[in-house]
Amino acid sequence: MFKIALANGRNWDANVTALRLLSSVIMCFGALCVAGVAPGAAQGLIRRDRQRDIAIDDILYAHPIPLG
Repeated sequence: MFKIALANGRNWDANVTALRLLSSVIMCFGALCVAGVAPGAAQGLIRRDRQRDIAIDDILYAHPIPLG
């Protein structure tokens, strides 16, 4: 299917169509992977940020800074 016949050019259109179809399938798969991974990664970043804020709050409440 992917054999490119440059000598006579008969199969060129079929090859281009097949390659375009294959590339669109790969791009759709990649987009779905990104759409599935991105929310998890964002949730992980939010969770890590929240844990850091909780840790900072624990330090501040456990050891209050004297203001004068």
